[in-house]
Amino acid sequence: MKQKIKLSDFNDYAKNRLGTEDYQALKAEAALEADIYRSLQNQFSHLVQEYMVRENKGFNDVVKEFELSQTQVSKILRGSGNFTFATLAHVFAAMGKMPKLIQQA
Repeated sequence: MKQKIKLSDFNDYAKNRLGTEDYQALKAEAALEADIYRSLQNQFSHLVQEYMVRENKGFNDVVKEFELSQTQVSKILRGSGNFTFATLAHVFAAMGKMPKLIQQA
């Protein structure tokens, strides 16, 4: 008969393996990365929405112009997509814009 192995909570396991200080540092870095990711999604969404208002474009107009699926455009507008640099470049080119990343403290 096989003995069942009790798995502890992953966070407890990570703390034990890494030590509390390293675990906290890793957790803080992951939180920062998540914040940056959400910020990029929201900024991209905002830029596309501004473009639509400025150019008086509807959803279907943007789908055709960007040559993306309705799902992709919907995710952009919701700020929930996971996009490649190629997709970002394609959308910026369609809008006639050059992106510029600005580092904030």
